[in-house]
Amino acid sequence: MGKIQVVDDDVGQVLEPLVRQLGRVFGREQVEGIACAAAALKLAERDTFDVVLTDLMMPGIDGYESCRLFRADPLNFISSF
Repeated sequence: MGKIQVVDDDVGQVLEPLVRQLGRVFGREQVEGIACAAAALKLAERDTFDVVLTDLMMPGIDGYESCRLFRADPLNFISSF
C-alpha cells in the first residue's frame, strides 16, 4: 500500500482515530492526517498520495470542491466513478 491522505475537520472524533487505526495497519509513516482541505491540496502539490479519504462537509473548501481541484491538477490521476 502507498501513502494515504485523510482530510477531515473533526480532528478529535474522526481524523485522529482514523489516522491512528490506518497507521497501525499500513504504518504510521504512510498516513498523513490533515484538518482542512486547503492544507491538503497544498500538501498534494509537493507530495504524492495513492489514496485520499476526505470528508464531504467541511467549512471553506468542502470535499466536493477539493476533489474537483485535485482532479484539475494533471499530475493527479483519479478515476471518475
